[in-house]
Amino acid sequence: MQTVQQLLIDDDQDCLWMKVKVAETGASCHVGYRSCFYRQISPSEGDLAVNRPLTLTFTETTKTFDPIAVYGDAPNPTQL
Repeated sequence: MQTVQQLLIDDDQDCLWMKVKVAETGASCHVGYRSCFYRQISPSEGDLAVNRPLTLTFTETTKTFDPIAVYGDAPNPTQL
């Protein structure tokens, strides 16, 4: 559960930033991490502009809560 604390908009009004308060678990990711942004995109070699394979590096390795205990058997579209 999240409670909206503040809504901000950028100068050309094409982007919103929502500040929220996260209840109880301190986490907001439906797969159990503190945040949904728990992976970093890293180029294998060279520049990102070049068409080369990318790898995902986990920036969080420990889940904050057990998503099965919270959500049960609800469908989860995220494939880890």
